[in-house]
Amino acid sequence: MNILCPPAHAVIPYPLIRRMQAAIAEGRRQHAGSVRQALCAALSEEVTDFYRLMAVLEGQLAIPQPVPGADASAAGPYLSLRRLQLWLAEPLRRMRLLTALVDGTAGRLGGDLAGGVWAACNAVGDPLASSYATRILHQMCVPLFDMVRHWVFEGVLEDAACEFFIVHNSSATAATTTSMGGIELPATGIAGTKDLWRDAYRIEPAKQPPFISADLAATILRAGKSINFLRDACGDARWVQEWAPAAAGAAAALGYGQLSVLERVVVSAGRDVDARLMAVLQSTGELQRHCQSIRRYLLLGQ
Repeated sequence: MNILCPPAHAVIPYPLIRRMQAAIAEGRRQHAGSVRQALCAALSEEVTDFYRLMAVLEGQLAIPQPVPGADASAAGPYLSLRRLQLWLAEPLRRMRLLTALVDGTAGRLGGDLAGGVWAACNAVGDPLASSYATRILHQMCVPLFDMVRHWVFEGVLEDAACEFFIVHNSSATAATTTSMGGIELPATGIAGTKDLWRDAYRIEPAKQPPFISADLAATILRAGKSINFLRDACGDARWVQEWAPAAAGAAAALGYGQLSVLERVVVSAGRDVDARLMAVLQSTGELQRHCQSIRRYLLLGQ
């Protein structure tokens, strides 16, 4: 072996690789959640790329170096210590940065995990490190934005691992209801019960990613609640089934970096659902008659 050109496997950062592989194996378990699994898939691609580079370097190691005095340009792409250093400088730096990212987000899930990677994108002060973290975050946000899409357009929480920043209060399902023109409405002010509109779903601040503002999160919450009310309380599931696929198509390709587009899509969906909800309440629920009754009561029958 040429002591000036050690084998490529001699410079592999095994401690970093082992930590990355341990994190990948942990994230692939079923209970880890889809956002953690997306992170591990991105890390796995990085490790695979690193090993692919090692294979290329091993191949170049087999090419003999030119003897002193010979024409180096005709010797082929041989591997020297200087070339090895240049080849590995950027990949080794990337592996160190990704390992630090894994260590800094250990034990975090869902939106909280995405928030940890987002913080790395903005707090490092290193353009190269920020670009790596941003690329990872793009892949991690795919399942997170899928949850947003299911909630906004279908009123469904696709969140088996409790990663989403909108959560369901199971205690609210026992609430009683009142009727308005044949529509079952959530009861309010009854001891021992919950208001299904106000209390059935809520935002969990610990799971809300910092790149989703409080206003946008509230808009997302309200859009899904309106879908639920329209389908479950008003019995208008058919309209929801017909409207959702076409409306969700506008958000099919949304991801991190398109938050302004996401906000426009969510607001537009909310307007559509609100318009349909008001139409149903006025036709089936006789909302106008109830408002007139309230007006007469407040004005003492005038």
